[in-house]
Amino acid sequence: MNNQATVLVIDDIEQFRIYLKTVLEVCGYRVVTAEGGSKGLELFKQETPDLVLVDLLMPDMHGLDVIAEIHKMNCFVPIIVISGQGQLVDSIEATRRGACDYLIKPINKNDLDFSIGRCLERTRLLRENSMYRERLEQLVRSQTRELRESRARYRRLLESVTNYVYTVTVKDGKPLETIHRPGCERITGHSLKEFSADPGLWFRIIHKDDRPLVFGLAQHLLTNSHNHTIEHRILHKDGSIRWVTNTLVPSWNAQTILIPHKSISGTEVDYYDGVITDITRRKVAEEELRKQLDRVTSH
Repeated sequence: MNNQATVLVIDDIEQFRIYLKTVLEVCGYRVVTAEGGSKGLELFKQETPDLVLVDLLMPDMHGLDVIAEIHKMNCFVPIIVISGQGQLVDSIEATRRGACDYLIKPINKNDLDFSIGRCLERTRLLRENSMYRERLEQLVRSQTRELRESRARYRRLLESVTNYVYTVTVKDGKPLETIHRPGCERITGHSLKEFSADPGLWFRIIHKDDRPLVFGLAQHLLTNSHNHTIEHRILHKDGSIRWVTNTLVPSWNAQTILIPHKSISGTEVDYYDGVITDITRRKVAEEELRKQLDRVTSH
């Protein structure tokens, strides 16, 4: 719960806006609502909310365009997509444009409160990390020790509020090494020692149908500075299939390429963190709800 956080709800269905406003106020948030994308962007400028909930399909403006406009105005404000259509392509496009999470209607209070709390906390950490980077960039580039300390602190903070974090180091635009953090055994069933001894273990436990999506997104991350969040399946050590969210957070380093008579400055990915959260219970509940709805509509 965050009694000081303001949430902007953008949805064209009045009853759903009223429902979200009621639920969020019970959770302790201040809530403002808008019936469409255009009004939502106006309220965003006026209210400067801490978080935005936005529907995708609205008559006056598509939710993806709303996300892109908000991200241009303030890239730190987390955006959660609320949609009645759980299409993976929409989820990927929404995160590409700056969304923090993707929830499928109907939405219950616990899932909504958890998602908002997680997005606000992650944004706080990203803001803090950004402030450290801005301060450090004002110092001489040779003072790399202070930069490493800020990164280490960011990773420790991130690990303290997530279920499981792994780090992929990158060299010359290619993954070099994957380091798994505490918490991996709770979600995957495999220990740190097992991951360390078997570099290919993580690849094998990703569901074979989801591997192209996961590794395609990892490759895309090397040339795109935004964070990305996807949902995919993994095979637990006990043989069960678990659903997880996998959020990739890149760290970019400035570099200067020297060629005869001139130099070219640019950036490259130094490493990226993968933040893994087990969402199996939510997926099971969503599937059960879909079955119940199918039974109701079939009668």
